[in-house]
Order: sequence, then C-alpha cells, then structure tokens
Amino acid sequence: MVHVMSTTLHRLCVAAEQAATRGDHHSAVRNYIAAGDAARNRERWQLAARCYRSALEIDLGSRVAVSRLVHIGGHTNDRRFWVEYSRMLKHDASWSQLTCRRAQILVHNLGSVVECAEVGPVIELVIASDGSFLCLPDARFRAMPLAMTLIIMRRALWPTGRSSRAAPRVRLGYRGHTVWLNARGDWSLGD
Repeated sequence: MVHVMSTTLHRLCVAAEQAATRGDHHSAVRNYIAAGDAARNRERWQLAARCYRSALEIDLGSRVAVSRLVHIGGHTNDRRFWVEYSRMLKHDASWSQLTCRRAQILVHNLGSVVECAEVGPVIELVIASDGSFLCLPDARFRAMPLAMTLIIMRRALWPTGRSSRAAPRVRLGYRGHTVWLNARGDWSLGD
C-alpha cells in the first residue's frame, strides 16, 4: 500500500509541475492539493505540508491550501503561522494578487530585494555579518505573515526546485523570529 501511495503522490506532483510549466496554474494547484490530501490521509504530515506549500508557491492566495495547512499545523508545529496567514487572506482580498512565481533576489548598490513578477519588490533583504538574512516586507506588504514570507523566500533562494536529500538551509530573521529555512521549504524556529 505504501508503494501505491508513493506512486500516486509522484503522479500528482509530476502532473502539477507539468501544469505549472504549461502555465495552467489552476490545474497545478489542484494537483498539489490532491497530493497533499493523499499524504495527509496517510498521516504523512511533512509531505502533506510540502505539497500544500507548493500549491501556495503557485497561488499565494489559495484559501484551500492555507486551510489544509491550518488543519495539519498541529502535526508540524506551524499552526499559529497558518492561522495568521488564513486571517490575513480573509480580511484583505488584495493579497490574492501577490504571486511568488518567478521570484528572484536582486542585488544592487542600494541593497538587496526579493522581486516577484508583475508585482515588483516585495521584501528587502539585509544580510547580517553572520550571513543570515533579515527580511523586511515592502511598505505595500507590511502585514505579510511569516509563512508567506518563507514561501516567497524559498522560491527566490531555490527557484529550480528542491533537493531530495541534504537540503541546504539559510537562517532568516523576520519580526523577532529566527527561522531556519531549507530548500524543500521546511522551516524550524530557533537559533
């Protein structure tokens, strides 16, 4: 049964990636959510969270993906951050216009920013002496929740995908939180 589960998840994730490549973002999000649901049904919480976060990388305003992350958050120790994200989406529909597709880090004489296609700069980056990044949302997005910041940063730092084994990671600072973020999009709080 586990082998069938892996095949199903793999098939759904491949279908999602192919749809995203074609520009069919609706199908990509739908397939990632279906993959997350399949993982959740087998209590594979981290895998389910990765699938739902992949859906959010395509559509940051997906209430379905955020709702699923709120529900499994207790199993991944992230629930409060997904609740904050969910509240933000409910109270301000303009956030659904923000996308992190084609997010990139731009470095110039005045500093570094994360820029998202069709939106422009969304996060200013300050690089500390220890190599960590301090993330400061652009004034237009000053209410950006931590979870959204981490999704955008994962996409900007590792735009070509995730490592399967030893995922590289970076330390980020955001509103008093220190967070370790890895190439798979997993994060943990702490020093």
